[in-house]
Amino acid sequence: MRELDWHDLPTVLEILAGVPRGVTSHGYVRVKLPQHPLATTNGWAYEHRVIAFAKSGHRLTRSDSTHHINGNKQDNRPSNIAITNLGTHTRMHFGNLHNRQADEENPLIPCVCGCRRLFFRYDGRGRPRKYLRGHNARH
Repeated sequence: MRELDWHDLPTVLEILAGVPRGVTSHGYVRVKLPQHPLATTNGWAYEHRVIAFAKSGHRLTRSDSTHHINGNKQDNRPSNIAITNLGTHTRMHFGNLHNRQADEENPLIPCVCGCRRLFFRYDGRGRPRKYLRGHNARH
């Protein structure tokens, strides 16, 4: 019997249809695949990682992250799984919450140094400011 190609998505999907599965306390689907490279010592693997492994055509690295496009952790259709790096994945979920949002106003605020000069809260890139340039060193 030849070794199974875990990068062949149709074959992997066919195998996944018939294996035991469960849902973790974090809401992810685990599947019993003791022979899979991503399986833990007790034989379980996260289904979304198994599918990402098959889609990617290479072994996932520590920096690879899988993203459920529609936000549903149990929807592991290949079309709903995106492979990205950890930084990009974090921004997909959280963005930079301190930066100016698309529909947010850019009000005038006073400089924190006490000079009472007004300036826009966000700079041209949407980053928040507290001081006018050069004012944060004042005592």
